[in-house]
Amino acid sequence: GDKVIVAAGNSITALELLAGALYGQYVPVPCNPDLGPEQLAFVFEHCDGEHLFATHENTPALSRALSECPRSIELIEVGHRLQLPRSDVRPTPESADGDALIIYTSGTTGMPKGVLHSSSGLRAAIENTAVSYRLSAEDRFLCVLPVHHGNSIHKVLATWFTGGTVVLPPRFEVRRFWQWVDRHRCTWLALVPSIISQLLKFGDATPHASIRFARCSSAPLPASWHRQFEGKFKIPLLEGMGTTEAGPLFSSPLPPKPRKIGSPGKSVVRQAVRIVDPNDKPLRDGEIGSILVRGPSGMKGYYKDPCATAAALTPDGWFRTGDLGYRDSEGFFFITGRAKEIVIKAGVNIALREIDQVLQSHSQVDDAASVGIEDDYLGEDIVAYVVIRPGGIVSESELLDFCADRLGPFKTPRQILQVAE
Repeated sequence: GDKVIVAAGNSITALELLAGALYGQYVPVPCNPDLGPEQLAFVFEHCDGEHLFATHENTPALSRALSECPRSIELIEVGHRLQLPRSDVRPTPESADGDALIIYTSGTTGMPKGVLHSSSGLRAAIENTAVSYRLSAEDRFLCVLPVHHGNSIHKVLATWFTGGTVVLPPRFEVRRFWQWVDRHRCTWLALVPSIISQLLKFGDATPHASIRFARCSSAPLPASWHRQFEGKFKIPLLEGMGTTEAGPLFSSPLPPKPRKIGSPGKSVVRQAVRIVDPNDKPLRDGEIGSILVRGPSGMKGYYKDPCATAAALTPDGWFRTGDLGYRDSEGFFFITGRAKEIVIKAGVNIALREIDQVLQSHSQVDDAASVGIEDDYLGEDIVAYVVIRPGGIVSESELLDFCADRLGPFKTPRQILQVAE
């Protein structure tokens, strides 16, 4: 039941810690080491973990965050091969409703929320992934997405669950991507639109015979990119969709079953989906409304946040995804927009309010508002507008540095423009 914080990037150490913590019935808390110190300190304090595991390259930034954390947490630096004392203690049989995993995700409240999953919920998410893509011991999964994210965690665990192999580079590199595919004979890929954009611009069109399919999720995929990818690389590209809170939601069928470009597919095994109006009344096929889901892979709730949990879940257990869309007569779902005020940058949710709050805390700023803009590589990026206080003087570069220091480079806006109101 103890929380184990893991901030080891994409490394074998991170996967060993994840597997070991789950096996030992601890509760792993995967964490992005590149978050700003304020947000890291919040996560460290909020999750109740007493031990933080990190690789050497991440310890400087994490140490600063720990210094801002009001609670004492032990930082344990581990090498690229984890070295811990062996133990003969074997865990007792797990409880299906026992806590298994906490993943922090951005939300409209500004600070990350801890999504708590049970053992049975995590297993259901793993099984849904394995069944949707017919994974087996023959599969080799190339994982270039961050393993602190629910999208990657489910796919890694589903690969292990079916006896397959995970190929884990430290990060995505467009010029080495296809070399990794061929060298390790990878059979499937997990991508996001920003990666697809780069592969279309820089990737060669050499056939890669080992691949069964590629999957794209985490952000809307432009239809033109979808067609270009399949035309250039001759690889079936399956759109899908899930959330940190609910697990896998939609999946496009594997070939030769028909797919629809622009749709993340049909609902996965045992996942019920409703399209409802503002009064939660179910709508008919073709009518646009809010998307609600319910299934065994759903979260237990937001950790230590009953108010946010109550707002996200209906009394009978339906999760409000915050997405708008419709279902067609053949059971395919289409997403038409998002109710939440967030930007999806390179597949990662960023709450605009987080950025607004940081800018508003600057001594020279009277008000601030951030917006999402389209970006060919990232899918979406961020531009912020600020109103300077009367008599105040501050440059754009100073405000960008101020944001980077508190939010980290990834969440820092591309531009900060000064406006009168």
